[in-house]
Amino acid sequence: MWIKMSKERPPSDTGVLVTDGKVITCAEWDNDDYYWSGHGLGGPEWEFHFRSKDITHWMPLPRFPSEEIRENILKTIIAAQKVLDEQNVPKEGRRITYWNGERAVVVDIDTGEVL
Repeated sequence: MWIKMSKERPPSDTGVLVTDGKVITCAEWDNDDYYWSGHGLGGPEWEFHFRSKDITHWMPLPRFPSEEIRENILKTIIAAQKVLDEQNVPKEGRRITYWNGERAVVVDIDTGEVL
């Protein structure tokens, strides 16, 4: 379930899914410095810092026992579609990044295609 940032902050230095209403990705919150950074994403192409005011919602990363991976990813994608549809975000280019237990994977939210 998505949690509003205005209601509750995530635990510090713990990977969570976050959204600004347009993009959903893995990130971790730093209570000491009050900023977001990438979680489980490596290399310069993945380095980013969100402005804290941009992130509207977060949710814990799903557990990934092998038999539940597909079901959890599907639930997350459906939840992402709902949030983005409610905010009237155009469907072109909507993506989610998730950690599959081994690496970061980017999926087109509307087609399910792994990018």
